[in-house]
Amino acid sequence: MMNIGEFARLGGMLRLRRAELERQVRHDRHILDRVTARLRLIEQENHVNAQITTKQTDTLTIVGLTATAPDASRQSTGAVVQSLFGQIIDHMEAAGADRTTPISHYVPDPDTPEVHITAGYAVPNGSVPGLEPHTLPSTQVASTIHQGPMATISTAYQALATWATANNHQHPLTSPTWREHYLEATGPDNSPWLVELHLELP
Repeated sequence: MMNIGEFARLGGMLRLRRAELERQVRHDRHILDRVTARLRLIEQENHVNAQITTKQTDTLTIVGLTATAPDASRQSTGAVVQSLFGQIIDHMEAAGADRTTPISHYVPDPDTPEVHITAGYAVPNGSVPGLEPHTLPSTQVASTIHQGPMATISTAYQALATWATANNHQHPLTSPTWREHYLEATGPDNSPWLVELHLELP
């Protein structure tokens, strides 16, 4: 029969193993999302318009930071996101935290042109000093894939907006909430980046 000390050691080993498995699941999920995005790009090569799909996202917890852009232009929001991730990466490197599934979440202010932006990495059941946990709830989204520099991602935004209008989803466009999932986004050169863009649907 185990004593209290042995129970404590076993509990510590199991918690460590659980954390390792959760980390592996996050990595595998990120790889699966990248492969799926690549397949979607291949399938849409024979189409004139970008492929739009709808799906239900899972609830996701990220650790990160929030800031406000003065308006929804790419110039404004892009500068804020870049600044946020610079700070977030510094905190995560200092803590030795695993960086998987970078995401930015854009929520417009209903009364001003401002956009509230939360950026971060998926770290379920974990914490990183200097960063705040944020839960992105499960929701229905319209999704498309953007490959190329972030300066041209406005074409993907426009494709989703056009799709929403054509499919009787005009309401989300009155105050659109977006997510950018960065599937391949390493290095200062963002010309080969792969991003899955979501328009949240009611």
